Amino acid sequence: MDHIHPDNIPLNHFLALPRPDHGLAAAGTPDTSTLAAHDFDVDTRTGFMPPRPLSRLPQEWASWETALDEARSSRLQLADKPDLSPEDAERSERWRDRVRQLPILSTDHLKRSEVLLRRAHHVLSWIMHFYVHSLPVSVSEICIPPPVTVPLLQVSAQLQLPPVLTYSDDVINNWEYITPPTSEFPPASARAR
Repeated sequence: MDHIHPDNIPLNHFLALPRPDHGLAAAGTPDTSTLAAHDFDVDTRTGFMPPRPLSRLPQEWASWETALDEARSSRLQLADKPDLSPEDAERSERWRDRVRQLPILSTDHLKRSEVLLRRAHHVLSWIMHFYVHSLPVSVSEICIPPPVTVPLLQVSAQLQLPPVLTYSDDVINNWEYITPPTSEFPPASARAR
Protein backbone atom coordinates (compact mmCIF):
# COMPACT_ATOMS: atom_id res chain seq x y z
CA MET A 1 0.00 0.00 0.00
CA ASP A 2 1.36 3.39 -0.97
CA HIS A 3 1.58 6.02 1.71
CA ILE A 4 1.71 9.71 0.92
CA HIS A 5 4.96 11.13 2.08
CA PRO A 6 4.85 14.81 3.15
CA ASP A 7 7.54 15.62 0.59
CA ASN A 8 5.28 14.32 -2.21
CA ILE A 9 2.25 16.50 -1.42
CA PRO A 10 1.80 19.33 -3.93
CA LEU A 11 2.41 22.76 -2.40
CA ASN A 12 -1.16 23.90 -3.12
CA HIS A 13 -2.78 20.83 -1.49
CA PHE A 14 -4.71 21.76 1.66
CA LEU A 15 -2.66 19.33 3.75
CA ALA A 16 0.53 21.17 2.74
CA LEU A 17 -0.78 24.58 3.81
CA PRO A 18 0.33 25.98 7.18
CA ARG A 19 -2.16 25.83 10.03
CA PRO A 20 -3.96 29.13 10.65
CA ASP A 21 -3.52 31.03 13.89
CA HIS A 22 -5.94 29.39 16.32
CA GLY A 23 -6.12 32.59 18.37
CA LEU A 24 -8.47 34.09 15.77
CA ALA A 25 -11.28 31.55 16.22
CA ALA A 26 -14.02 32.09 18.78
CA ALA A 27 -13.89 29.78 21.77
CA GLY A 28 -15.79 26.56 21.12
CA THR A 29 -15.75 27.01 17.34
CA PRO A 30 -14.41 23.93 15.57
CA ASP A 31 -11.47 24.42 13.23
CA THR A 32 -12.86 24.22 9.72
CA SER A 33 -9.99 26.03 8.08
CA THR A 34 -9.16 23.16 5.76
CA LEU A 35 -11.23 22.11 2.80
CA ALA A 36 -12.06 18.87 4.61
CA ALA A 37 -14.76 20.52 6.75
CA HIS A 38 -16.56 21.87 3.71
CA ASP A 39 -16.06 18.62 1.79
CA PHE A 40 -17.91 16.74 4.51
CA ASP A 41 -20.63 19.37 5.09
CA VAL A 42 -19.36 20.30 8.54
CA ASP A 43 -20.83 23.64 9.61
CA THR A 44 -18.73 25.89 11.84
CA ARG A 45 -21.71 26.55 14.14
CA THR A 46 -23.68 23.30 14.11
CA GLY A 47 -21.09 20.63 13.31
CA PHE A 48 -22.64 17.81 11.31
CA MET A 49 -26.13 19.25 11.69
CA PRO A 50 -26.99 21.56 8.83
CA PRO A 51 -27.85 25.19 9.47
CA ARG A 52 -31.37 25.73 10.75
CA PRO A 53 -33.79 24.28 8.16
CA LEU A 54 -36.91 26.08 6.97
CA SER A 55 -40.05 25.32 8.93
CA ARG A 56 -42.26 26.26 5.94
CA LEU A 57 -41.87 27.01 2.27
CA PRO A 58 -42.63 30.53 1.01
CA GLN A 59 -46.18 31.44 -0.07
CA GLU A 60 -45.56 30.37 -3.69
CA TRP A 61 -45.63 26.74 -2.52
CA ALA A 62 -48.14 27.12 0.32
CA SER A 63 -50.51 24.59 -1.24
CA TRP A 64 -47.93 21.85 -0.62
CA GLU A 65 -47.55 22.88 3.02
CA THR A 66 -51.35 23.01 3.38
CA ALA A 67 -51.73 19.51 1.94
CA LEU A 68 -49.15 18.17 4.38
CA ASP A 69 -50.75 20.04 7.30
CA GLU A 70 -54.16 18.57 6.38
CA ALA A 71 -52.75 15.04 6.17
CA ARG A 72 -51.22 15.36 9.62
CA SER A 73 -54.14 17.12 11.28
CA SER A 74 -56.78 14.78 9.85
CA ARG A 75 -54.78 11.83 11.18
CA LEU A 76 -55.00 9.79 8.00
CA GLN A 77 -54.97 6.07 8.69
CA LEU A 78 -53.10 3.32 6.88
CA ALA A 79 -55.43 1.71 4.36
CA ASP A 80 -54.57 -1.79 5.56
CA LYS A 81 -55.45 -0.97 9.17
CA PRO A 82 -57.63 -3.91 10.34
CA ASP A 83 -60.32 -1.76 11.97
CA LEU A 84 -60.33 1.11 9.44
CA SER A 85 -63.71 2.79 9.73
CA PRO A 86 -65.70 3.96 6.69
CA GLU A 87 -65.30 7.51 8.06
CA ASP A 88 -61.50 7.14 8.10
CA ALA A 89 -61.53 5.78 4.55
CA GLU A 90 -63.73 8.65 3.37
CA ARG A 91 -61.56 11.26 5.11
CA SER A 92 -58.50 9.80 3.34
CA GLU A 93 -60.27 9.87 -0.03
CA ARG A 94 -61.30 13.51 0.45
CA TRP A 95 -57.68 14.42 1.22
CA ARG A 96 -56.36 12.47 -1.78
CA ASP A 97 -58.93 14.20 -4.00
CA ARG A 98 -57.67 17.61 -2.83
CA VAL A 99 -54.11 16.51 -3.63
CA ARG A 100 -55.18 15.45 -7.14
CA GLN A 101 -56.72 18.91 -7.62
CA LEU A 102 -53.57 20.83 -6.66
CA PRO A 103 -51.91 22.85 -9.41
CA ILE A 104 -48.58 21.64 -10.76
CA LEU A 105 -46.25 24.24 -9.28
CA SER A 106 -42.98 25.34 -10.82
CA THR A 107 -39.77 24.48 -9.01
CA ASP A 108 -37.66 27.05 -10.87
CA HIS A 109 -37.41 29.47 -7.92
CA LEU A 110 -36.61 26.63 -5.52
CA LYS A 111 -33.38 25.99 -7.40
CA ARG A 112 -31.84 29.19 -6.04
CA SER A 113 -31.49 27.67 -2.57
CA GLU A 114 -30.61 24.24 -1.26
CA VAL A 115 -32.58 25.07 1.90
CA LEU A 116 -35.72 25.60 -0.20
CA LEU A 117 -35.06 22.44 -2.19
CA ARG A 118 -34.59 20.36 0.95
CA ARG A 119 -37.82 21.62 2.51
CA ALA A 120 -39.68 20.98 -0.76
CA HIS A 121 -38.29 17.44 -0.88
CA HIS A 122 -39.40 16.83 2.70
CA VAL A 123 -42.93 18.17 2.10
CA LEU A 124 -43.51 16.50 -1.28
CA SER A 125 -42.10 13.16 -0.10
CA TRP A 126 -44.40 13.16 2.91
CA ILE A 127 -47.41 14.04 0.75
CA MET A 128 -46.52 11.17 -1.59
CA HIS A 129 -46.17 8.70 1.28
CA PHE A 130 -49.45 9.80 2.88
CA TYR A 131 -51.12 9.47 -0.52
CA VAL A 132 -49.79 5.96 -1.23
CA HIS A 133 -50.30 4.53 2.25
CA SER A 134 -53.86 5.83 2.56
CA LEU A 135 -55.00 4.27 -0.76
CA PRO A 136 -57.54 1.46 -0.41
CA VAL A 137 -55.98 -2.00 -0.34
CA SER A 138 -58.15 -2.93 -3.33
CA VAL A 139 -56.24 -0.50 -5.58
CA SER A 140 -54.09 -2.67 -7.84
CA GLU A 141 -52.21 0.10 -9.65
CA ILE A 142 -50.81 3.03 -7.70
CA CYS A 143 -50.83 6.30 -9.62
CA ILE A 144 -49.36 9.26 -7.77
CA PRO A 145 -50.86 12.47 -9.16
CA PRO A 146 -48.78 14.89 -11.28
CA PRO A 147 -49.09 17.79 -8.78
CA VAL A 148 -46.86 15.67 -6.50
CA THR A 149 -44.75 13.62 -8.91
CA VAL A 150 -43.68 16.37 -11.31
CA PRO A 151 -42.19 18.75 -8.72
CA LEU A 152 -40.89 15.88 -6.55
CA LEU A 153 -38.94 14.43 -9.47
CA GLN A 154 -37.56 17.87 -10.37
CA VAL A 155 -36.52 18.65 -6.79
CA SER A 156 -35.04 15.16 -6.34
CA ALA A 157 -32.98 15.57 -9.50
CA GLN A 158 -31.61 18.91 -8.26
CA LEU A 159 -30.65 17.42 -4.88
CA GLN A 160 -29.51 14.12 -6.38
CA LEU A 161 -31.79 12.30 -3.94
CA PRO A 162 -34.33 9.56 -4.59
CA PRO A 163 -37.98 10.73 -4.82
CA VAL A 164 -38.89 9.14 -1.49
CA LEU A 165 -38.51 10.05 2.17
CA THR A 166 -34.88 9.89 3.20
CA TYR A 167 -32.96 10.00 6.46
CA SER A 168 -31.83 13.45 5.38
CA ASP A 169 -35.47 14.63 5.08
CA ASP A 170 -36.73 13.22 8.31
CA VAL A 171 -33.76 13.55 10.62
CA ILE A 172 -30.85 15.68 9.46
CA ASN A 173 -32.88 18.53 7.92
CA ASN A 174 -35.87 18.31 10.22
CA TRP A 175 -35.09 20.09 13.46
CA GLU A 176 -36.08 23.32 15.16
CA TYR A 177 -35.13 25.34 18.22
CA ILE A 178 -37.08 24.62 21.39
CA THR A 179 -36.33 28.15 22.54
CA PRO A 180 -34.44 30.86 20.68
CA PRO A 181 -30.73 30.29 21.20
CA THR A 182 -28.81 32.65 23.42
CA SER A 183 -25.41 31.55 22.12
CA GLU A 184 -24.05 30.45 18.75
CA PHE A 185 -25.59 26.93 18.90
CA PRO A 186 -26.42 25.38 22.25
CA PRO A 187 -27.29 21.73 21.46
CA ALA A 188 -29.84 21.57 24.28
CA SER A 189 -32.01 24.13 22.51
CA ALA A 190 -32.71 21.98 19.42
CA ARG A 191 -35.12 19.09 18.85
CA ALA A 192 -36.17 16.91 15.94
CA ARG A 193 -39.61 17.66 14.51
